[in-house]
Amino acid sequence: MTSNSNTPLASQIDHTLLEQGAPQDFVVNFAKDAVRFGFRTACVRAERIPWILETLQNTDVRPCAAVGYRLLVVKPTRDHYRSEEMMPRYNIELEEKKAEITAVMDALDAKKMSSPVEFDITFNIFRLLRGEPSYVEKEAQTLVTFCRTLGRERNRAVVVKLLAENYLLQPDRRFHVWEAIRSAGADFVITSSDYLPAGVSIEEVREMRGRLGPSIGIKAAGGVSQFNYQSFLDAGATRIGSSMGVEIMDFSDR
Repeated sequence: MTSNSNTPLASQIDHTLLEQGAPQDFVVNFAKDAVRFGFRTACVRAERIPWILETLQNTDVRPCAAVGYRLLVVKPTRDHYRSEEMMPRYNIELEEKKAEITAVMDALDAKKMSSPVEFDITFNIFRLLRGEPSYVEKEAQTLVTFCRTLGRERNRAVVVKLLAENYLLQPDRRFHVWEAIRSAGADFVITSSDYLPAGVSIEEVREMRGRLGPSIGIKAAGGVSQFNYQSFLDAGATRIGSSMGVEIMDFSDR
């Protein structure tokens, strides 16, 4: 099976399904949509990667594993949002993230897939805001090095994207996180997880591009739809993460 569409727009979209509890047949159909439109990736929680590999095999659509999302289950509304309740949900230890990454690589090897693989990995913002700023550099470097090393060992191309979760951070801490991600050698910085009351803004992406320059990709995610995707690309995003990939493509054809 090959992708039916490989347009420049489709190749910039991570078609995303992160809802906890989605049944397997629903996830498989989601992956079929990714193939039908020729998206860059089909992005699911790490433990669901085995469900989509048969659909993606022999296509140009890459599997993308969301790592460290175990405690991100419900998106709070603004009325019910409490930062002190949200922060511990990012307190996932490095070893757990490494285990998820390894399991994804094992699943690809078992399927004998030669496809590159992409990882969208949460940052331990909890440790940062608890007063451990140096942990940001350590975690970014450790995760990127681990992914690159595992990729070389398995003879597989790996793309590493680290989640900044801008909504939770004051400007000075945002800049710190963005720079830590770039300095660690990640391929992309991700703006948002879509598990917070507000997603990414166009102004954020424009500021990120201005500060980071052209040396790293920016993935705009969290509230990106058919009505605003082009504005994010114009502001400097090089990848779009959205559960509305099909709607974006249908809208772009009008």
